Amino acid sequence: MTSSPRHSSNDLTEIPVLTDDDLHSRVAAIVGPAVVPQLWLLFFTPLGYQLPVVIPVQDPPTGLPRAEQCTAMVTAMKGAIWETGEDAAAVFVIERPDQTVITHLDQIWARRLLAAAATADLPVRGVFISLSTGVRPLPLTPG
Repeated sequence: MTSSPRHSSNDLTEIPVLTDDDLHSRVAAIVGPAVVPQLWLLFFTPLGYQLPVVIPVQDPPTGLPRAEQCTAMVTAMKGAIWETGEDAAAVFVIERPDQTVITHLDQIWARRLLAAAATADLPVRGVFISLSTGVRPLPLTPG
């Protein structure tokens, strides 16, 4: 479940991420354009420093996890972060290599992740999508 990111985050953990544009740039630097379908989790302290924990999670076969799967995953991730002794907010990145646009399923997945984070009392700093054309913030539509 855990592996190293495509781009080293060692140097990046020394540079705080303060604005939304900074966050977008950081996610683009670490995840980049989509290669394989998966979910990435990154974590940032309240002062904007990225924790040296970047977790890519292989996409479930259906492409859309059930709400209870999201809750179990996010709760486990919060536990792992809590063990580091750091107070951190999550950033979720949905990676979709076969897409160039955001779909309704991406929106559902993001809403499930946000609901799971709320259940686990894990703050969320942002949700992004990595498409074959690059990384974009994932705006949530009602529903």
